Amino acid sequence: MTKQRIFFSLILTAVFVYFLATPTVNSFHITGKTMGTIYSVSVWGKKSIKEDQLKKQIDVKLKDINAIVSTWIKTSEISKFNLSTFVHGQNVSPFLADMVFQSKAIHTQSQGVFDITIAPLIDLWGFDANGRITKAPGKNHLNKVLSYIGADKIHVDMANNTIKKDARYITINLSAIAKGGGVDAVVMLLKEQGFTNYLVEIGGEVYARGTKQDSTLWRVGIETPDPMSGTINSVVTLNNTALATSGDYRNYFEENGVRYSHIINPTTGKPISHKLASASVLASSTSLADGWATAMMVLGEKKGMEIATKNNIAVFMLVRDGNTFKSIYSPKWVEKTGK
Repeated sequence: MTKQRIFFSLILTAVFVYFLATPTVNSFHITGKTMGTIYSVSVWGKKSIKEDQLKKQIDVKLKDINAIVSTWIKTSEISKFNLSTFVHGQNVSPFLADMVFQSKAIHTQSQGVFDITIAPLIDLWGFDANGRITKAPGKNHLNKVLSYIGADKIHVDMANNTIKKDARYITINLSAIAKGGGVDAVVMLLKEQGFTNYLVEIGGEVYARGTKQDSTLWRVGIETPDPMSGTINSVVTLNNTALATSGDYRNYFEENGVRYSHIINPTTGKPISHKLASASVLASSTSLADGWATAMMVLGEKKGMEIATKNNIAVFMLVRDGNTFKSIYSPKWVEKTGK
């Protein structure tokens, strides 16, 4: 064989080996159910994993998380903690310990309005199926329940993954941060698989990294806080960033001309009644974005913007102004988005 033929043969062999060794570009859009809502994962990259394999891994991960944080599952970690009369430290999963740790940090920075012990207050107000209060609580009853509300009554040891409560009747509910934590867990799974381009969403809480297959960045719409319009107020470009939005426009009632939200302020024990319709937060993790979006809704536009500015939080607020909405941006939001 001549040198030219040998060289040509080597090239063909090298090309053949290259295509055998190089995984094809996969593009998946995976959906499913978790935490009483829908999840969605859009991901692409040169990976050998199949779509059904990846979906199975995601479903297992989210099922495990639900078995930790669901208050509807009586055997979940959080249910066992809530039902326990044991006030000493209890061993829990790293995920639960981390969620409690993050929640306590937001509780402190938000001046106590983000509170994972708030569930008894929500139950006390007794919203019915039509969204109205069946019977407002009396002052004495309200004060009694308020006496055992407060995330400062929950303690977490991250080194040993233990949590404890000051009294046996104190309970925790992570519904305002758990979906964000679930997104972050799926993001970690995708990172472990080597993916660098994806968008993960659970119940409206979103994290995006990299680009879409057409090389453009991921873009996510923020809904107008009007349940009848179904329109998008604005669009945000995300890259290695989480976005969460909280609002009262789907859960509120009006009584004698006053509008009350189903969102309860744990410091007063009463439903909020300010004009803030929705709050959207950008953060490095979806759990932080999720928690802070809820905190901003409790704080309201004035106090919320003060705390956002002080703590360098990127928040975009839509405030009711007659029949329209006024947009307010924190300095960090403007820095991140250019708005």
